[in-house]
Amino acid sequence: MGKKFNIPANLLGLPTSIHQDYELRGMTLAFKGKIQHLEKEFGDDFFNRSIIPFRFSIVLAIFFYGIFAFLDSIMFPELKELFWFIRFGIVTPILVGVIFLSFSKIFKKFMQPVIAGIMYLTGLGIIVMNYFASTLAGDYSYYAGLFLILMFGYTFIRARFIYATIAGWSIVISYEIAALWIAETPIEVFINSNYFFISANVIGMFISYFMENSVRRDFYMRKLLQTEREKVVKANNTLEKRVDERTHQLTIANKDLLKEIEVRKHHQNEKNKLEVQLLHLQKMETIGTLAGGIAHDFNNILTPILGYTEMALEELSDESTLKYDVEQINNAATRGKDLVQQILTFSRQVD
Repeated sequence: MGKKFNIPANLLGLPTSIHQDYELRGMTLAFKGKIQHLEKEFGDDFFNRSIIPFRFSIVLAIFFYGIFAFLDSIMFPELKELFWFIRFGIVTPILVGVIFLSFSKIFKKFMQPVIAGIMYLTGLGIIVMNYFASTLAGDYSYYAGLFLILMFGYTFIRARFIYATIAGWSIVISYEIAALWIAETPIEVFINSNYFFISANVIGMFISYFMENSVRRDFYMRKLLQTEREKVVKANNTLEKRVDERTHQLTIANKDLLKEIEVRKHHQNEKNKLEVQLLHLQKMETIGTLAGGIAHDFNNILTPILGYTEMALEELSDESTLKYDVEQINNAATRGKDLVQQILTFSRQVD
């Protein structure tokens, strides 16, 4: 079996939806639905991005509209004064006036109607010249200048689709009326020119539609990007705020921890000092207890020595050779008693 031929869903290559909320109105291409609030902002953005190219396009239109005056003098020397009046006496001054008007504050509000107006005006000038060329000189070829007007209006002058379409079809209808009912153009010439003229107008509409749709898509994508960027910035700010708060909390916690560590170190040092003092006191208490016991025992030994030596001294005569020795023993025992008394005093202080 042969391969199945599938027709693409978007046969004309029209831009598909870039987002579930992206919706445009059919003819005006205005935003609708959830994004219709962006229409005014789009208008301001489109104006700001278009105003300088628009002024340049008007200057270019003046140049080309005027340079064809040489063709007037060659093709229709007998009509050149009339054609030049249309070019330089009517159309060109109006275009110059539009340039000056574009610097005013009110121009933003009326820019698109003005564009449609000058597009139709330049086309109407060609139609009038074609009328006189066909009726007075029998030449029906001057309508070709309208192709330049349509190309210029649909693609270069920054006209929105709806305004360019209105101006384009107004030119077509005006040509139809002038060629068929006023100039009485031969039917074969009318059909020939009309065939190409309408085709060019329809093609221009598609081009204008694609261009504005693309501009609107770019604007909407920039808005989405801006929204996402704002979300990222907001999230970063929130994260930074949380980090700052957490850092502040950690700083406070660290300070409290350091303070607690210092307090604990101080308490530990105090505890160590107290333990040393307690150990010293325990040692001193032990020493005092031991000293007291020794002193009592030693005192018990010294008491009879003192008693017997004193009794011996009372019984010995002064001439006795033992008296001196007994006195030395008694003195030594007395000194020992004093030492025992000091030891007892020390042991009581320790206790």
